[in-house]
Amino acid sequence: NNGNGTATISGTPPAGSAGVYTISIDAFNGTNPDAPQTFTLTVSTIGSTTAVTPALTNVVTGQNDLVTATVTPTGQNNGTPTGSVTFSDGTKSYTVVLDGTGTAQATFVEGAVGTYTITATYSGDANYTGSSSTTTFTVAQASTTTGAFPTNGTVVTGQSDTITASPFTKAPGTGVPTGTITFSDGTTTQTVALVNGSAQAAFTELVGGPHTVTVTYSGDANYTGSSTTTSFIVDQAPAITSVGSAPANVGAPFSFTVTTTGYPAASLIATGLPAWLTFTNNGNGTASISATPPEGSAGVYTISIDAFNGTN
Repeated sequence: NNGNGTATISGTPPAGSAGVYTISIDAFNGTNPDAPQTFTLTVSTIGSTTAVTPALTNVVTGQNDLVTATVTPTGQNNGTPTGSVTFSDGTKSYTVVLDGTGTAQATFVEGAVGTYTITATYSGDANYTGSSSTTTFTVAQASTTTGAFPTNGTVVTGQSDTITASPFTKAPGTGVPTGTITFSDGTTTQTVALVNGSAQAAFTELVGGPHTVTVTYSGDANYTGSSTTTSFIVDQAPAITSVGSAPANVGAPFSFTVTTTGYPAASLIATGLPAWLTFTNNGNGTASISATPPEGSAGVYTISIDAFNGTN
């Protein structure tokens, strides 16, 4: 009451005071009647602004992306909004309580390539109105690496060996790739669909030696392709491939090479050799028979040769 026929209503509405207030005012000066009035005071909440940003604007399939929302008062108003923020990518949503700085965070992990829009919606509280904002980030294919191994490191000719292969997602990506694996030994090619992240193919080799299988993952919409190689050994029983007889002349140098197939390379031994005849195992799957037949040695000689490499 200012004492001059006026009165001043003033104050700073405290937190939590938003609402409608009805005030009864009466003016009097000793002369009837008095002058009553009903005065309505409306205290409004403060506007808010929500800002939202992802930690990364570009990620790969299965990679975490931390999205941060910060709520501030509008204009020149002070204070820190309370309440919660709901983050949504249109499929999944997370409601997170604001911390003491008006900030909330949520982690999104997307399993498919594309651009994702995240909406952050502030709920409002007794003093601040709600608000919302959006941001986006892009998900690209995650890289892979392919691993492969044979069931048996060593087999024999005609025995199958199964190759198992799996593509693995490279960090920071996660998830299980789909698609197909192509296996090739250079002669035979097999394409097999992945089941629970792996595929298998059997190879039966008829030639001894090391065999390399190239394994190629096709990739899919969310994961890049990759390839690797693996190998296994095929042991092959030896066989003598050189002819079983040779002529020689008394007094003339004689030499003959015994040859074999098989893996590993066969060793050779001989029995029934005349004293003047030399048999040498060369250590590479061959042997040499050599000599100069002396006088009196004319005739037919039967020599037993055996090739062996540990495979029957």
